[in-house]
Amino acid sequence: MIILIKYGGPWLLDLCDEHGNLKSLPDKSLIENLSSMFEHRGIYIPILVAKTTDGHYKNLIPLVEDVSAEMDSK
Repeated sequence: MIILIKYGGPWLLDLCDEHGNLKSLPDKSLIENLSSMFEHRGIYIPILVAKTTDGHYKNLIPLVEDVSAEMDSK
């Protein structure tokens, strides 16, 4: 799996599993193998993340309109 994300500004893109756990992709190394973090054929939701200057989460915005409908359809 290859994930390439280009997004500017104070926002970061992360993935969250169906239980709401963030994968913290922005904190990982670009050369790190992340396959152990993901379940084969798992459901992951793209999330826009804004952090404060001291690193605390400020906003989390899912990038799908109706997350529960997406989960129920799988």
